[in-house]
Amino acid sequence: MKKRQHPEVEGHNIRSLYTFEFRKRGHQLRDRLFWSGGGLLVGIGIAVGVFYRSPLTRQPLAPAEESSTEAPDSFQQGIQNAMQAAQDTQTAEFREDWIAVAMLWQRAINYMQDVSTSNMNYALAAQKVNEYQRNLQYAQSNVEARESNGSNSVSFWSPGSSRSMVLAIEGTPSRIERYDSLCLEKLYYDESFVELVNGQVSQFDNASNNLSVLVTPGPSQLITQGDRLLWTLGSSKSDVLSIEGPPTHIKSYDFIDKEFYYYDDDWIEFENDVVTGYINRDDVLSVAVGRAATSTEESRASRTNQHWSLGSSREDVLRIQRTVPTQISRNGASCEETIHYGTSRVELKNGVVSGYDNLDNTLQVR
Repeated sequence: MKKRQHPEVEGHNIRSLYTFEFRKRGHQLRDRLFWSGGGLLVGIGIAVGVFYRSPLTRQPLAPAEESSTEAPDSFQQGIQNAMQAAQDTQTAEFREDWIAVAMLWQRAINYMQDVSTSNMNYALAAQKVNEYQRNLQYAQSNVEARESNGSNSVSFWSPGSSRSMVLAIEGTPSRIERYDSLCLEKLYYDESFVELVNGQVSQFDNASNNLSVLVTPGPSQLITQGDRLLWTLGSSKSDVLSIEGPPTHIKSYDFIDKEFYYYDDDWIEFENDVVTGYINRDDVLSVAVGRAATSTEESRASRTNQHWSLGSSREDVLRIQRTVPTQISRNGASCEETIHYGTSRVELKNGVVSGYDNLDNTLQVR
């Protein structure tokens, strides 16, 4: 049997299996320092990597600062407004007090309706909306029934209010859009807007919950004078029928969404089932426009020269003239409105006086 020997001993397939290098002591020290430093750097890198991969280190920094910048919770805002409304209800006495209560309930409802479906309080917020709606109706009934405290301060507007009233209460809009062909104007307050047609509020969207609006079916729809109940512009068809009774005949114009209810030679104009005009030459209709002046307003008027002029608002004309117009008509195509006092007339465009004809010298114009 052939004896196995190391290849180098056998003299063939010669190759070097081991390599030795004789180096100086200084070189050896340098190499040791090099490899020790490299190892230290690698170790630090591994430690940093482990630190940043740890779940604890992935927590957001300063969570308290993040939460402080979040928008207020709609549910909590609704609760706060509701609690204030409930508290104020205990001491509300006059009409102005109940107006403030009603507006708080409206804000509470708006906030609850803004609660998102992802919020844990979403179902409870929906229940609160129904509860707050009942409380709002109770407050509104007191707005209609209670007497004023005589302050004559106006802190809210409603559908049907004039442009000048909205501006007086809300201030300068952040943006205005006009659509002359539609007789329409939009006043923006942040994300909220007020839409006006012919200078009167037709609808609104209180998206930012910052509008001083009160939706009440009371004084803006029907007017009480003594023991008489009167309808006015903005009253519903059902209210008019309850007061006037059935008309002698009706004319409908579906292509312009208008109806005319005739009572002998006088008529009432409805657009989308709401009063937009009338003619009362025979003085048979139970109509009122505007509201009766209080004693405080009468005394103020006696001290002030009361006149309107070109550029005055529709509201100013109705207030200063003090008598019920014999006729009011609108021309939607031109955004014009005409208010008649006997044979005299006042012409308005988008709710502002654009002209007049004082034939019988009854207009308080200057």
